[in-house]
Amino acid sequence: MGKNLLRASEKLVAFFEDFSAMESNTKAIHDIEHDNDMLTHEVIRKLNQTFLTPFDREDIHSLASRMDDILDLMWGAAQRAQLFKLKESTKEAADLARTLASMIDLVYKTFNYLREKKYPYIQDLCVEDSRTGKPGRRNLQGHFGKDV
Repeated sequence: MGKNLLRASEKLVAFFEDFSAMESNTKAIHDIEHDNDMLTHEVIRKLNQTFLTPFDREDIHSLASRMDDILDLMWGAAQRAQLFKLKESTKEAADLARTLASMIDLVYKTFNYLREKKYPYIQDLCVEDSRTGKPGRRNLQGHFGKDV
């Protein structure tokens, strides 16, 4: 699921940086989103069949569902831009897509550290995640002129 989020976020960045490949990037994000839906259903199915899990069952279910939601929202953003026949992106939209991609990369690294049981590195990534999100929030504040 993490790889799907990485791939989709890369396509979303490409999408908002250059609308000339809008159709192919939207299709690519949709295809990744569809694959991720199947994977999410498989994770939940296996979770329901597994007696012992490394983490709390509800936490795994929530994480899988929320990761799928993020991908759904990425596809929705691209789909709406195409549906509304937007002719060009904005710097702010591209910046937000890059911030999202950076944060997804950090989450993906965190999963790998969990898998490898490198717990001390996870705290460092949490601090980096906080720093990475600040430019995105400032971008939103500047664009909408209020606290976000």
